[in-house]
Amino acid sequence: MGFTFYVAERDILDDPPEQVYVQDFMVTKAMSRSDVGRKLMGAVRNFANERQISRIQLSVLAGSENVMAFYCAMGFDTVILYMEQDLSSNINE
Repeated sequence: MGFTFYVAERDILDDPPEQVYVQDFMVTKAMSRSDVGRKLMGAVRNFANERQISRIQLSVLAGSENVMAFYCAMGFDTVILYMEQDLSSNINE
């Protein structure tokens, strides 16, 4: 099936100051072609609308093209591209 975990956040540095942050969003592979993802995102939007929050934010792992396509189809845009460098192989050199 699927599940999502989201929370309303307040940040005095942001404009608007409140947002809903989707921490986890998962739909099983067997249900990926169903409307479960759309229904879960609808629940997130309803939560935001009930609280008059105008922004939903989430993160996506790089290389997740199907996930990105789903979020784009739901109206999300890329705002920040987060990058990192793994230095763990250099720690003991």
